[in-house]
Amino acid sequence: DATPADRQGEAFGLWGAMQMAGLLLGPAIGGIGAAVFGSVAFVFIFGGISAVLAALAVWAGVRDVPRREVGPRSEILAGLPAAGLADFQRDFARDLLRLDLT
Repeated sequence: DATPADRQGEAFGLWGAMQMAGLLLGPAIGGIGAAVFGSVAFVFIFGGISAVLAALAVWAGVRDVPRREVGPRSEILAGLPAAGLADFQRDFARDLLRLDLT
């Protein structure tokens, strides 16, 4: 709802690119920071500061967008997250039983 329909692909691509940037740069930043400061505590401090800055950016930059009307398709898909969670729980329990961790 926050992105216009004609720019949703661009927004999703940017989101994916930032995920990949984090996967690529995160270990390097953590390793260099730990080496420079002599402790892995840097990783947690840097992560906390990054989280606060991200929260401030969201607070300042994300605007409230009125919701679109819900149609019949949305009502059908409303239970999908619960079904996915139930399936995950079933698979997770089965995998734990296979590993004899229960």
